[in-house]
Amino acid sequence: MTPTKKPDAEKRNAEREAALTFVRMAKEKGLDLTGPDGLLKQFTKSVLETALDEEMTEHLGRAKHKKSKDGRAANTRNGTTAKTVVTDSVGPVGIEVPRDRDGSFEPVVVRKRQRRCFASMFVRQVRQCFSVVWADGFPRCRHRFPVM
Repeated sequence: MTPTKKPDAEKRNAEREAALTFVRMAKEKGLDLTGPDGLLKQFTKSVLETALDEEMTEHLGRAKHKKSKDGRAANTRNGTTAKTVVTDSVGPVGIEVPRDRDGSFEPVVVRKRQRRCFASMFVRQVRQCFSVVWADGFPRCRHRFPVM
């Protein structure tokens, strides 16, 4: 009797279902998969911004719109900053990077002053982020990525 790789197959099926959902949504909205406003560009923007929001949540120690344990926080979210990141796969992507009041937030997925985001580095970091964030089935983020 050989062991089966059921978790890997389930993971691939879940990824495939998510991709299928996005492709169907794009077709319904009349979007191209590629191009200046295509699905891949919008998906890249969404993934980067989600990863940055999760990093901010980890940095502050609480979710967005949640109060700290004592009801008052020394450091809080303070809006976003617009930034354009150039990727090798979909070109320039405009993203919103979250800020904190203290200015102590150091994003890792897209670092401060980083303008280029290469697909191989991006995919590796996003996989690490989401494997850690969703490791137990609920969100948490304890990631530190190496600089490439």
